[in-house]
Amino acid sequence: MTGLFFGSPAIADDCETIGGNQVTSCGFETPGEVAAWSGTAGTLAFAAGLGETGNGALGTAEDFGGLWVVGSCSLCFPATPGQEFDLGYWVQMFSGVAPDRCTAGWAQYSDLSCSGGNGGSIGVDEFVPGATYIEVTGSRIVGAGTAAMRLIIECRSATVVFEVLFDNGYAKDASYIFADGFESGDASDWSSTMP
Repeated sequence: MTGLFFGSPAIADDCETIGGNQVTSCGFETPGEVAAWSGTAGTLAFAAGLGETGNGALGTAEDFGGLWVVGSCSLCFPATPGQEFDLGYWVQMFSGVAPDRCTAGWAQYSDLSCSGGNGGSIGVDEFVPGATYIEVTGSRIVGAGTAAMRLIIECRSATVVFEVLFDNGYAKDASYIFADGFESGDASDWSSTMP
């Protein structure tokens, strides 16, 4: 017998199938889900039929202090100091020239309503979108005094305006493997199965 290997947690039909995903309104499947994200720069609009696996969000960059930026924050979700989160989303070019980078960042809060700031950052790992969807990933170990977090999706360019499509945002506990076990009969999250 050969060994079994874990699949990527974000390669899924949609973000709601990612085990332990804390991001709600993660797939941008309706105008209401897009509106649930709070803008940081640029604009998000509902993009019917343009998501990785259905609908998505169209992000249009705006001039933000000499940078062209589009970014947004997810709804608030609970977090525990010391907990590690895998963060990410999918992005694809829509129009213009590709931005310099897209990152998966985070914002931390001292309360569950996400009203008391406790630090945050754009992501460290940089990705450049192309003609097909790619996964933008990152991770964060939750800091002291934090009760909740938000996922930040962001793309930026030093020189050009651009539009990108966003889909399938996630923030999951890094220790979480899959939502279902072998009892379900669904082994699709594994790279190989026993006959």
